[in-house]
Amino acid sequence: PVWSVGCGILGASEAHLSLWTILYGALLMFLIGPLVLGMGQSINDYYDADVDAINEPDRPCAKYPKLFKKLALTNVAVLSLAAMAIAYLAFRIEIFYLVVAGLLIAVGYSMPPLRFKQNGWIGNASCALTYVTLPWIAGLLAFTQFDTGTDHSRFCLRHRI
Repeated sequence: PVWSVGCGILGASEAHLSLWTILYGALLMFLIGPLVLGMGQSINDYYDADVDAINEPDRPCAKYPKLFKKLALTNVAVLSLAAMAIAYLAFRIEIFYLVVAGLLIAVGYSMPPLRFKQNGWIGNASCALTYVTLPWIAGLLAFTQFDTGTDHSRFCLRHRI
């Protein structure tokens, strides 16, 4: 996802190499990588803790299941709130919407009854959206307007979705 953000930034015609571009891009990479996708990993750990405890009995989820689930949910809450706050305060509203979409897809990937990962098509599509497409669009949006009639949007739709 971090590289996808970088590709979006490089594709933005208004992104000039400067300290501001590097710092703003790094903040976006931090937002998408550790915060949004970290939340997705945590919610997946929460819902898969019982299966992981059976398959890997030496993991903390097997030794301390209640504590593990509590910490996973705390991590989900902290990362989600931090991601939405940074997206709302530091970036355009469209990037905030992309972050919220990424968080919702991550929850749907693991949470019953949706559990996108049980269906190969839906699970893979949700991974592609959250790991490649949404971060790339966010990188592009950080430095350029994303009008549906532009070459940027046509290129994005043609090659990523």
